Amino acid sequence: TRLIMPSSNDQPCSVSIQQSFSLPGKDVIVHTLDKSNCAEVMLGLDELEVKKPAPGDFSYSGMHDQGPLPSLKEGGEISLLLGCLQQARLRSDQLLTETIEAEKANGSISKDTSKRQKRDS
Repeated sequence: TRLIMPSSNDQPCSVSIQQSFSLPGKDVIVHTLDKSNCAEVMLGLDELEVKKPAPGDFSYSGMHDQGPLPSLKEGGEISLLLGCLQQARLRSDQLLTETIEAEKANGSISKDTSKRQKRDS
Protein backbone atom coordinates (compact mmCIF):
# COMPACT_ATOMS: atom_id res chain seq x y z
CA THR A 1 0.00 0.00 0.00
CA ARG A 2 1.34 3.42 -0.85
CA LEU A 3 0.08 6.97 -0.57
CA ILE A 4 0.28 9.05 -3.75
CA MET A 5 0.28 12.83 -3.62
CA PRO A 6 1.19 15.30 -6.40
CA SER A 7 4.80 16.45 -6.37
CA SER A 8 4.38 20.02 -7.59
CA ASN A 9 3.06 22.81 -5.42
CA ASP A 10 0.92 24.33 -8.20
CA GLN A 11 -1.42 21.31 -8.31
CA PRO A 12 -4.20 20.99 -5.76
CA CYS A 13 -3.40 18.26 -3.27
CA SER A 14 -5.33 15.07 -3.91
CA VAL A 15 -5.13 11.89 -1.88
CA SER A 16 -4.80 8.50 -3.52
CA ILE A 17 -3.85 5.08 -2.16
CA GLN A 18 -2.69 2.23 -4.35
CA GLN A 19 -2.75 -1.34 -3.03
CA SER A 20 -0.90 -4.16 -4.73
CA PHE A 21 -1.50 -7.79 -3.78
CA SER A 22 0.85 -10.48 -5.03
CA LEU A 23 -0.37 -13.98 -4.25
CA PRO A 24 1.36 -17.21 -5.31
CA GLY A 25 -0.07 -18.55 -8.56
CA LYS A 26 -2.19 -15.46 -9.26
CA ASP A 27 -1.81 -12.22 -11.17
CA VAL A 28 -0.94 -9.11 -9.18
CA ILE A 29 -4.12 -7.40 -7.99
CA VAL A 30 -4.00 -3.59 -7.88
CA HIS A 31 -6.60 -1.34 -6.26
CA THR A 32 -6.43 2.44 -6.60
CA LEU A 33 -8.48 4.32 -4.04
CA ASP A 34 -9.21 8.04 -4.38
CA LYS A 35 -12.08 10.53 -4.28
CA SER A 36 -13.76 8.79 -7.23
CA ASN A 37 -14.42 5.60 -5.23
CA CYS A 38 -14.06 6.60 -1.55
CA ALA A 39 -16.03 8.97 0.63
CA GLU A 40 -14.64 11.38 3.19
CA VAL A 41 -14.90 10.17 6.77
CA MET A 42 -16.58 12.61 9.09
CA LEU A 43 -15.78 12.11 12.73
CA GLY A 44 -18.98 13.78 13.91
CA LEU A 45 -17.35 16.41 16.06
CA ASP A 46 -19.95 18.13 18.15
CA GLU A 47 -19.96 21.83 18.79
CA LEU A 48 -17.78 22.25 21.82
CA GLU A 49 -18.56 24.61 24.64
CA VAL A 50 -15.29 26.45 25.19
CA LYS A 51 -14.53 26.55 28.89
CA LYS A 52 -11.51 26.47 31.13
CA PRO A 53 -10.88 22.88 32.22
CA ALA A 54 -10.89 21.86 35.84
CA PRO A 55 -7.47 21.18 37.39
CA GLY A 56 -6.32 17.67 36.41
CA ASP A 57 -8.77 17.45 33.46
CA PHE A 58 -6.70 16.81 30.32
CA SER A 59 -9.55 16.38 27.82
CA TYR A 60 -9.89 18.81 24.90
CA SER A 61 -11.64 21.92 26.19
CA GLY A 62 -11.11 24.35 23.33
CA MET A 63 -9.27 26.66 25.70
CA HIS A 64 -5.59 27.49 25.99
CA ASP A 65 -3.86 29.52 28.69
CA GLN A 66 -4.11 32.63 26.50
CA GLY A 67 -7.74 32.12 25.40
CA PRO A 68 -9.91 30.03 23.08
CA LEU A 69 -8.38 27.77 20.43
CA PRO A 70 -9.65 27.74 16.83
CA SER A 71 -12.65 25.46 16.32
CA LEU A 72 -12.00 21.88 15.19
CA LYS A 73 -12.36 21.26 11.45
CA GLU A 74 -13.73 18.33 9.50
CA GLY A 75 -13.50 17.47 5.83
CA GLY A 76 -10.68 17.97 3.38
CA GLU A 77 -7.65 15.87 2.56
CA ILE A 78 -7.32 14.12 5.93
CA SER A 79 -10.99 13.04 5.88
CA LEU A 80 -10.50 11.65 2.38
CA LEU A 81 -7.31 9.87 3.47
CA LEU A 82 -9.24 8.23 6.32
CA GLY A 83 -11.95 7.14 3.87
CA CYS A 84 -9.33 5.66 1.52
CA LEU A 85 -7.67 3.83 4.41
CA GLN A 86 -10.98 2.35 5.55
CA GLN A 87 -11.73 1.16 2.02
CA ALA A 88 -8.19 -0.27 1.67
CA ARG A 89 -8.63 -2.26 4.86
CA LEU A 90 -12.04 -3.59 3.74
CA ARG A 91 -10.66 -4.67 0.37
CA SER A 92 -7.62 -6.29 1.97
CA ASP A 93 -9.79 -8.18 4.48
CA GLN A 94 -12.14 -9.29 1.69
CA LEU A 95 -9.31 -10.57 -0.51
CA LEU A 96 -7.62 -12.43 2.34
CA THR A 97 -10.91 -13.99 3.46
CA GLU A 98 -11.67 -15.14 -0.10
CA THR A 99 -8.15 -16.59 -0.43
CA ILE A 100 -8.37 -18.48 2.86
CA GLU A 101 -11.84 -19.84 2.03
CA ALA A 102 -10.63 -20.97 -1.42
CA GLU A 103 -7.64 -22.73 0.13
CA LYS A 104 -9.92 -24.45 2.64
CA ALA A 105 -12.22 -25.62 -0.15
CA ASN A 106 -9.23 -26.98 -2.12
CA GLY A 107 -7.89 -28.73 0.96
CA SER A 108 -4.68 -26.64 0.93
CA ILE A 109 -5.17 -25.75 4.59
CA SER A 110 -7.13 -27.50 7.27
CA LYS A 111 -9.72 -25.87 9.48
CA ASP A 112 -7.52 -26.54 12.52
CA THR A 113 -4.64 -24.60 10.92
CA SER A 114 -6.84 -21.58 10.12
CA LYS A 115 -8.17 -21.50 13.69
CA ARG A 116 -4.62 -21.59 15.01
CA GLN A 117 -3.64 -18.71 12.69
CA LYS A 118 -6.54 -16.58 13.91
CA ARG A 119 -5.70 -17.31 17.53
CA ASP A 120 -2.01 -16.41 17.04
CA SER A 121 -2.72 -13.04 15.39
